[in-house]
Amino acid sequence: MPQAVLFETELVSVGCAVFMFKLSWRLSMVTVIGLPVVKLVTTLYGQYYKVVFIQIIFRQALSLPFTRATLFDVHLSVTHRK
Repeated sequence: MPQAVLFETELVSVGCAVFMFKLSWRLSMVTVIGLPVVKLVTTLYGQYYKVVFIQIIFRQALSLPFTRATLFDVHLSVTHRK
């Protein structure tokens, strides 16, 4: 079943690319050139967000002793979700 979903996704992607190139090849090239930039910014922001999120969890855990176990469990689930 996952192969069918992958094939469908690839087919739709190719169809969108062909449609975009038929409409305007210049705008399509700008889109293709911009995709790595968007990927880089998203990756960097994701790493920053992960660090800030962990800092917030630990600060809350230190300020509220009765929630220490719960926040530690949340931290474990976040770190093992990679």
